[in-house]
Amino acid sequence: MCKLVNAVGEILQNEGHSKLGVNYIAKVAGVSKKLIYRYFMNVDNLIETYIKEKDYWEKKLPLDIRGIGTTNAGQGEDLIWSTLKDLVAHFEEYPETQKIILWQVSEKNKVLKESHRSREKLMSQLCNISGKHFSDLGIDLTAIFAVLLGGVHYMHLQAKSTGEPWCEMDINTTEDRERMLNGISTIIELCHREANKQPDSRPKLLKIKGGSG
Repeated sequence: MCKLVNAVGEILQNEGHSKLGVNYIAKVAGVSKKLIYRYFMNVDNLIETYIKEKDYWEKKLPLDIRGIGTTNAGQGEDLIWSTLKDLVAHFEEYPETQKIILWQVSEKNKVLKESHRSREKLMSQLCNISGKHFSDLGIDLTAIFAVLLGGVHYMHLQAKSTGEPWCEMDINTTEDRERMLNGISTIIELCHREANKQPDSRPKLLKIKGGSG
């Protein structure tokens, strides 16, 4: 069973999701394909098992959220920072999980759709921990977190897929990975400082209106 789950990760890392078929998974795992049906019933269930065991959002974040309250804004700020920092470390430790993100944005898949919904629920819980404290002061922390998370995802996909830098930063190197993390930390700290200013000393925030009018 473990051999089959590990084979999914190996195939994702080396050859991509298009190779995740019954015969090839069994070949890489070095076992009979009958075991896939015996233990998992089908390939989708095997892939779902892999995602639940390896995916950062499925494995780590629920534990972090469970141990924190909903009223301490400082805790929420720290959790958002640690979530992004630990995600970067997770990508380095399990590079094949980056391919899950690439797969998810490149085609529709029932298993990945369910995984995305689960991830969205967890991220909503995370942002709600400190969202009210910041939103009452005119700071949309959820939007900021979404932009930062998107940046982490894209910079990793760019660096690992092409080996080319992004904005003169190559996060395949330790130095530029630290620069990226320092940038994230700075943005979160600035949001926290802004939220704790006295109302009359806060600058007016630019409101962007949609539509042609």
